[in-house]
Amino acid sequence: MEREELIGVALKADRLILESRLRDIAIIAQAGRSDRVRAIAGVISKLRPGAYLIGCGPYTCGVLPLTVEEVVLGRPPSPLESLPDSVADYTLNDAVWMLPREASRIHATIICRQENGAKTYWARDEGSRTGTYVNCRRVGVNEHGEITGETVELSSEDVVSLGPSGVNCYVFLVMP
Repeated sequence: MEREELIGVALKADRLILESRLRDIAIIAQAGRSDRVRAIAGVISKLRPGAYLIGCGPYTCGVLPLTVEEVVLGRPPSPLESLPDSVADYTLNDAVWMLPREASRIHATIICRQENGAKTYWARDEGSRTGTYVNCRRVGVNEHGEITGETVELSSEDVVSLGPSGVNCYVFLVMP
């Protein structure tokens, strides 16, 4: 393909990407807030007892049940990357321009620990490029910015974000 043709395809793709994002926002905005909240509450009310990640970003939207000891969050490889040795349990695709922005292929792990009959849940960053955040605080990094690998205990309604922008975010929820 000639350079002019490549640029033409890239311009068309860029226009469609922007237009589709704007249409998506318009659809969300057209529904009144009370309608949106009622719809979300209706979904949450149907959840069985257990722990969940409620995806709230444009690339994470959905309900992820946390039914095993460890759930790895990440993204699929981009067309320019080699196939990985391991894959995430739940993936998102934050490749707005066909290249990943914030999410790493193996980004974070949500860990369930059982102690004395009670379950606790923890978040761990897996050495991601942009970090994992719980309630806007970076996981596994000390006050000097050094990576510690430590986990953070999650409480119901904590916000977990893959990257600092908050675009790839989840609400951690425990349904009694």
